[in-house]
Amino acid sequence: MKTTDPHFELAQIRGLMDRSTRFLSLSGLSGVVAGVLALAGAFFAHRYMDEHLAVREDPLTYGEGLSTG
Repeated sequence: MKTTDPHFELAQIRGLMDRSTRFLSLSGLSGVVAGVLALAGAFFAHRYMDEHLAVREDPLTYGEGLSTG
């Protein structure tokens, strides 16, 4: 059997955990900026789809009763 120092093993595990959490974390401000950009992108995508991809007639009534204003 191979015996190793438990303190050394724990130090290695802690080092791996510190590096992985540092890689995945965002600062508070960058998270806010990412959220604002996502909301702006959703807003412009919604406007684009309303203007360019909207159905011009009601598919259930074949356009009856729609105002063409």
